[in-house]
Amino acid sequence: MAPANLYRPEYQPYLSQPVSAPVNPQPATTLIFKDGKPNEEVHNYVLTSTTLYGFDNGRRREIPLSELNLPATIAANRSAGVDFALPGS
Repeated sequence: MAPANLYRPEYQPYLSQPVSAPVNPQPATTLIFKDGKPNEEVHNYVLTSTTLYGFDNGRRREIPLSELNLPATIAANRSAGVDFALPGS
């Protein structure tokens, strides 16, 4: 009779975190300001009805929507193929 361990499957350690596929980089969203400040690009942000919260380069930034030229920002992103829409619109 053969030893029992010859028929056991190879040990697979338990992975506590699922292995995920690499994240595809998102296109930049262009922000155009009312006061003439240079345009900015953001990649990672949350948009509320009053504020854009940017999370690029490991830092958090709050930009009140009242500082943005929203029609110009929406148009610039639309022409670049980037979806930028205000909540509820």
